[in-house]
Amino acid sequence: MLPNGNAALAQLFHLTDRALNGRWLGWWYRRRLRRHGAYDRDAIRALGERAVIELRWRECRQRLDALPDLHVSWQRLTELIGTERPTRSIELLRAQIARRVASGARLLQDQADEMSKAQSDSWAYFPELLSVLPGWAVTALSVRRLRRSHAMYDLVVIDEAAQCTVPEILPMLYRAKRALIIGDPRQLPPVIDLPKTDDLAQQAKAGLSTGWVNTRRLTYTPLGVRLLRCRSRYGLLA
Repeated sequence: MLPNGNAALAQLFHLTDRALNGRWLGWWYRRRLRRHGAYDRDAIRALGERAVIELRWRECRQRLDALPDLHVSWQRLTELIGTERPTRSIELLRAQIARRVASGARLLQDQADEMSKAQSDSWAYFPELLSVLPGWAVTALSVRRLRRSHAMYDLVVIDEAAQCTVPEILPMLYRAKRALIIGDPRQLPPVIDLPKTDDLAQQAKAGLSTGWVNTRRLTYTPLGVRLLRCRSRYGLLA
């Protein structure tokens, strides 16, 4: 029969260890353990193992009982996810933005001065500017005004992608390492209307013959019309 208290269990294990490993007084500890029904070394060893297992189980049970109620824990977790985490995230984001702007105030002023010049090279400080302002919000058309550098952004997020044509998306993909495209595949595509005379004029500007366009089925399709207009206006899609 094992004792009830944890201290008594620990003392019992201590006695079994002394009985098994004691050089001079081992016989005396073995004699004390007879009242627990342990008369030989195997029985003493088994008694010590039972004491350790029982002690560890009681300690685990005590720690389990000390934990808060499951319902209370779940309610607290729900509060953290639903309320506190978004609030803390916004606070962290604002602090990071404020720190970046404060540390790059001189760079922002230099960029503003550069853009105010009559002959402005507005991208003179752009690589350094990205370290201060890493996130940019642009439209599908205005992205072409950004510097033409491959993979200069870590991620591009394209929202309402169903309303964008492929040529409108390509400049954004060109400037990013990864892309997250969000849209409804069941949504109607954008309607692009181009008169035939304008279509022929855009083909001529792009140096494309009518036969070349017809063979590739690029006449009077949203992709084809936008492709011709983009190539004519910007020379390259990027």
